[in-house]
Formats: sequence, C-alpha cells, structure tokens
Amino acid sequence: MGSKRREIRLFGIILVFGLVCGIPSIALPKRVHNVGALFALTGPPSAIGEPQRKTVEMIEGWVNAAGGVNGNPFHVIVYDTKGDKEMAALALGKLVEKEGIVAVIGTSRYGIGPSVVPIIGKHNVPFISCTALPEMPGWIKGKAWFFAVKGYRQAVEAICEHLRKRGIGKIAILTSASEFGHEGRTDFIKLAPKYGIDIVADERYKRGEKDIKTHVNRVRGTDAQAIINWSDGDSQVEICHSWKDLKVKVPLYQGPEFGDRRMIELAKGKAEGVLCPLQRLLLMEKLPIEDPQMPALIAYGYSFKKKFGMEASPSGGYAWDALWMIVEALRIVGPDKKGIRDYLEENIKNWPGVTGIFTMSKKDHCGLTKEAFRMGVVKGGKWTLTD
Repeated sequence: MGSKRREIRLFGIILVFGLVCGIPSIALPKRVHNVGALFALTGPPSAIGEPQRKTVEMIEGWVNAAGGVNGNPFHVIVYDTKGDKEMAALALGKLVEKEGIVAVIGTSRYGIGPSVVPIIGKHNVPFISCTALPEMPGWIKGKAWFFAVKGYRQAVEAICEHLRKRGIGKIAILTSASEFGHEGRTDFIKLAPKYGIDIVADERYKRGEKDIKTHVNRVRGTDAQAIINWSDGDSQVEICHSWKDLKVKVPLYQGPEFGDRRMIELAKGKAEGVLCPLQRLLLMEKLPIEDPQMPALIAYGYSFKKKFGMEASPSGGYAWDALWMIVEALRIVGPDKKGIRDYLEENIKNWPGVTGIFTMSKKDHCGLTKEAFRMGVVKGGKWTLTD
C-alpha cells in the first residue's frame, strides 16, 4: 500500500473515531471523566509500560481535542506499578478512593492482574487487563468486573492448528518454571491431544538458567518433529541460540512473547527460521487492506510512529484496545461503573481492534479466538507470514 493511500485512509479512520466518541464540535465542560491506568513506567517491564503510557496519552489528546466525551473532559490518570503486584494493588486503591475513576486499564506484566481482583470486587469498578489472565475460580469476588484484551490460550491453539496443517504429530515442549510458563505448559497438555498431537518431551527450566542448551539437547534426542518454547524475556533468545548452535533439524516455535521486533534483534541472526504466533500489528504491511482489523492497525501504527518517532508495539496495542472500549462505553452509558461493566459484557461484539476481533459475553471476558494470531516466521531478519 502506498504512503499516500495510507494517509488518506488514516485521516478517514481518525474522523470515524471522532464520530464514535459522539462529541459535538463546541461543548462546555461538565464533569471530568477520570479513567485509571496501571503501567510499569520504571523497572524491568518499562519497555512494555512506556509504549502503553504513550498510547493512552495520544488517545486522551485526540478525545479532548474533539471536545471530550459527550462534552465532558476526558482524563487518564497513570500510576507506575514498577511491575510489582503490591504496588499495583496500592495504586489501584488510590485510583478508586482518591481519584474518582470510573474504570481502570492495565497492567504491563503477566501475573499482576489477579492481585487487583479483590480491590475491584470491593469497589465494583470495571477493569480491562492489558495482560493475559490465568483462569480464576468463579467464586472469586471481583471476577465479574475483570476483562482482558490479551489472550495466550488462543496462541496455543494457533500453534497447534499450524502443527496439524504441517502434519506434525509429535512435539517437545520447553517451558520456563514461572507462572507464565506453567500456564502455557498446562494449555499445551490440555489442547494438544485435541489436535492429534503427542507431547513426547516436556522440559522445564528456571528463569535465568545459564545452561538452557542442556534442555534443548535433551529434546533433540527424541522423535519430536517440532520444538515449542513457551517463556518470556531473554530465555527466548537463549533458546534460539541453542537451537542454532546445536543444529537442531526440527522447527522451533516460540510463544507470543517472542513476537516483537526487538527479540529478532537480540537474537543476532539466530532467530532465522523461528516460527511464532504474531499480532497483526507486526505484519500490517503484508496484510490485505480488506482485513477487518486494518482500520485500527493503520490508525494506531501510523499515528503512534508520527507522534513519537518509534514503531508501535503489540503491548501498546493492548492499551489502545482497552481505552477505546472504555471511551465507547462512556459515550453510551456515561460515567456509571456498572453501566460500563455491563456495556463491555453485552455490546463488545465483532469489535475490531489492534489485537483482534473481540466478542465478549458473560462467559468470556476476553472475547478473542485463535484467529487473533497469524503465524509468522523470521526471514531475512524480519517477520513475514508463513503458510
């Protein structure tokens, strides 16, 4: 798609967002609509939290430049969690009790979300998580107020579907000994048999373990037809190095956390040929213009780069989807917490975002399917679509 065509399409999209907000061109301020955001602005997860902060800053500016929400000023109050569960819980308490927020989005690190559920239940405030959530028992108070715009089980399904298409029936799984790794491992054990896939090797390693190559070497000696690594952080890069250095002949699949341009750079050529379920944002240039997510992808990707001089990332895309859902709900039901909660559950249907097409319900507060991911492969140091 030519740059001129992109710009024309973008301006139309931004105009649509203005109309979606339902804002008259001239409106007197009535009441500030405060929305909270919990992101890691400092600490190790800040590489995720900072793009999220920038994203909500951009949206806030757009909404207020158009007159606010139904004539009311719109304000996003961002608190730094530093990627810590306790700090996230404390920050949420302050947002609810002191800032008068009507909804909250966040966080930037897996595993933090559930720590805020009791506070959500206590104050009955809608919360849209920007990280995937582990399964929570139905009896946990606050679960009904918790939503998410990111899913990992769907990525497991996307990998299994791709394996089946390639006729691969035996796999080895490598997972980090962390909450994130445990969830992925559990999903593969549960879902692989449904796709006719046997797990012939199951290796776990500690985060930061120096000799990960030992685990890769073990699975190399099995009859596995593919290796799947499910972890986050630098361990994914170390797996790539071990896979290449040991000259493993079977394909390597990484989990969705590897789906970042930065990971390819960190691997320094050792990621060539690695397969991964990717967010469409990373493949935008290779998708047909008719893709239903394209309006959101162009609006976000183009605008973010123009404003901040850097590429938009999937992590920022989660913040984009979460905040636009809140803006839409505010426009329809006003600053009513229960009304916003009910709107998300009942009216987010076939909703095209950056992350995927969302259809939420009482039983599904994420609303994504495996179609949210497209299988990508590293070729020439870049992500490209695979079969």
